[in-house]
Amino acid sequence: MIGILGATGEAGRALTRLLSCHGLPLRLGAPRVGTLEGSAHQVVHVDPADADALARFCAGCVIVVDCTGPARRAVADAVFAVGADLVTLAGDSAHERVRSCVPAGRRAVLSAGSLPGLAGLLPLLAVEGLGQVRRLQCLSGGLAPLCPETARLFLPGGPADDGEPFAERRNGRRRSCALSPVQGVALPCFPDGLSACPRLPAELDRTAASLGVPDARWYDVLPSGRADAVLARLWSPTAAADPADVLEELRTAVRLDAIGRAGYHRLVVQAESAAGASRTLVVGSADGREPAAVVTAAAVTALIDRRVPAGAHRAAEVVDPAELRAALLERPGITLTESADRLAVIEPPGWMRPRIAG
Repeated sequence: MIGILGATGEAGRALTRLLSCHGLPLRLGAPRVGTLEGSAHQVVHVDPADADALARFCAGCVIVVDCTGPARRAVADAVFAVGADLVTLAGDSAHERVRSCVPAGRRAVLSAGSLPGLAGLLPLLAVEGLGQVRRLQCLSGGLAPLCPETARLFLPGGPADDGEPFAERRNGRRRSCALSPVQGVALPCFPDGLSACPRLPAELDRTAASLGVPDARWYDVLPSGRADAVLARLWSPTAAADPADVLEELRTAVRLDAIGRAGYHRLVVQAESAAGASRTLVVGSADGREPAAVVTAAAVTALIDRRVPAGAHRAAEVVDPAELRAALLERPGITLTESADRLAVIEPPGWMRPRIAG
């Protein structure tokens, strides 16, 4: 039995759809289960803050996937107490909390979503056969509703667990305040002009270090439109408004821009070698949740197949990149495209030339 905690959330619903296609027995849990009525799977009312309810939900499961957001120690304790293994989408801070409570013989796979998760696996595919890679550039975003967590990524002082805003990896070292947001950018992987906000996620920095790549950058992007003016105010050094109010304005602007248009999300990873060869991978979907669910499902499969050693591990450390590629290609609603041409990327001053290099 595979338990999905937080099954009514966006991540939980996407994972349920995917695992259902594999015929796995599922137990779906959430504080409010009305939307799960009629499901072919077991449905359990469970509040993650209720220790007794958590214990009942986990009993009989071999794996529990926590889709509730930031990892809770109480969830991990409940999972391990019944002899089950844990999968969570939460990031680096969760790794430290969970690693210390994994009992002998039990397994936990963390960072099994999009970022972290997919963003740590795609670079492994992008660098294949390129020899010494000198830089990685990643872009993530599109025309899709912003949840509060995603909106906060555009803050000049965003959540620490999501990476350092305006930082880059350069010559093998983290450089703070090295990059600035840009607006009016046109890139071939996106159908719209873009506003782009740089940050250095810990996963990208860690992946680049493990691959021996000296330079790496990440940009979160939004299509140009009503959001432009809101972002300009948010990024202004003289901004005086309450960031929470501005972020709500940003979410409203993006929602209005999406009216009457087909939503899309892109995760782009470009690797460039010292010899000038390159590879660009683009994962496309309606909103980014389906590709994240593919990573989560791959972590579940790795546990089922006993390919994960005891202890706590990040998904990028235990999921086979080749298997992930195959899973992305097979999943309806997801596109994975690859190009050996060096596509245009954002080029801040000091890299090659400002803004764009073709």
